[in-house]
Amino acid sequence: MAKRFCVSCGNELEDGILFCTKCGTKVEVSTEVVKETKKEKKEVEEVKEEIKTIPEKPKKKHTGLIIFIIILLLALAGFLLWFFVLRDDSS
Repeated sequence: MAKRFCVSCGNELEDGILFCTKCGTKVEVSTEVVKETKKEKKEVEEVKEEIKTIPEKPKKKHTGLIIFIIILLLALAGFLLWFFVLRDDSS
């Protein structure tokens, strides 16, 4: 947006103010500024609607991986049980 200045004192005006912060003169809002603001609001609403239409990615279920890890741990536990307890050390 273009910089705006007070017509009375020349002070640079911030967006959206109604009176000059230096001299207190009422700031006139041009129709171009109003049209531009409405256009920006419309664009923001369009983007918000576009974001709403983007589907969320479904959460992946890791049940296969969990089952694999449990089987692996059971196999390891069985091997360790055999190796340390059940193995015949008489030879």
